[in-house]
Amino acid sequence: MIKKIKNYYDIYGFKQTIYKIIRYLKFMYQSNSKKTGAYKLNRYEKNTITLKNKQMFIFANNSYNNKNNYSKLSNYYNLLGYSVYYIYIKKNDENERKKPLVYYKSLYKLKPKECKFDDDTLVIFENKNLKFKEYFEKAKINKSIIVVNPFKTNLNQNKKDAIWVKRELNNKKCDAEFYNNISIIILNHNNLGIINKCIDTLIENKKKYEYEIIVVDNQSNDGSYENLKQKYKNRIKLIRNIKNGCSSGRNLGVNNSSKDYIVFLDSDQWVINNSWLDNYINIFLNKKNVGAIGWTAGWFNRNGYAYHTVDDFEYRYMPPQGLYRSDIGYLGSGGMMISKKFFNKIGGFDEKYDPTCYEDTDLSLNIRNHGKELIYCPYLGIKHLPHQTTKSGSDKHRNLIQEKGKYFVKKWKEKNKKLLKYIK
Repeated sequence: MIKKIKNYYDIYGFKQTIYKIIRYLKFMYQSNSKKTGAYKLNRYEKNTITLKNKQMFIFANNSYNNKNNYSKLSNYYNLLGYSVYYIYIKKNDENERKKPLVYYKSLYKLKPKECKFDDDTLVIFENKNLKFKEYFEKAKINKSIIVVNPFKTNLNQNKKDAIWVKRELNNKKCDAEFYNNISIIILNHNNLGIINKCIDTLIENKKKYEYEIIVVDNQSNDGSYENLKQKYKNRIKLIRNIKNGCSSGRNLGVNNSSKDYIVFLDSDQWVINNSWLDNYINIFLNKKNVGAIGWTAGWFNRNGYAYHTVDDFEYRYMPPQGLYRSDIGYLGSGGMMISKKFFNKIGGFDEKYDPTCYEDTDLSLNIRNHGKELIYCPYLGIKHLPHQTTKSGSDKHRNLIQEKGKYFVKKWKEKNKKLLKYIK
């Protein structure tokens, strides 16, 4: 911890280091304290956060009073773009005759007036709660009612219902042009131990999408290039960069792509479900003026340097009922989606940032400088093992952050300093 503080002090100075420590301690205190209710949106956030239009209400018996089970199931459906609410049915409740949404205990407290039932709502009942199912049927809210065990997420136990549920979950309002029109671009530099998992899961989870997988090798010398060439043969496009560079490598990948939309992944990320791209596709289809969508995001300090990231904030800076937000300074490249046409229009990544550091921050400001919005959405179906591709904390990496950070700040203060205004 002391080494991290020293490294931070060397880069950002005394004042920013003290501020960072105070912010960290405050965050840790809030994380360890008891929280009640939902993430509360302030006035500004209400205008910048788009809430999920897909809701799922799970009516469970008292046997499901287990927060670990709730959390696991919530993560599963959140990645599919659903805002999940668990309604814990108490036996012999005096208020049992009231409307079922008036009395319940939920992991996230939700007011009844916030419940909107439409074609994108799923109401799931555990088998014994049929009387509540009858209530919804009488209210003519029966398009999305199913009876299953919600904790069996593979939904194979009830065959009839499982078929219906899978059809509903997979029947996204996505234009067909996206499904077969995406290039996945991954960089590899001496990542023999982790990149196979990334590629294997991409291949396993492409039932809905016919994307192409492009791997750009940045002069690896650990045998990973030879391994990829032999193991995957015709299943991926394998290209070798003449140098080790994140910017030049990604630009090379885009130049060799044959699709209209690009998704950048890091080699230490992997895919976890068959609908992993649906939320991003839906945002591209339904929101105008999108420049890029990212899985991680951050802001700047008062001097213009990259500072806080979403990982510094509760819920990764996204309330459970939120789908995406635009009040961010920049996006990270690992998990970023952008159209190839727009990427080429703005000139791609600035290769002066090679080998690494600040290239995605620079691209983000370039997107905003061309009048497009950056969208942060954490609901991309991927997982991440941090700091496997960059040796974070090493002297070499720290020096790169300083060098590229100075170039970044100087460049954008001269070009358009207003874009550095997003401060957290």
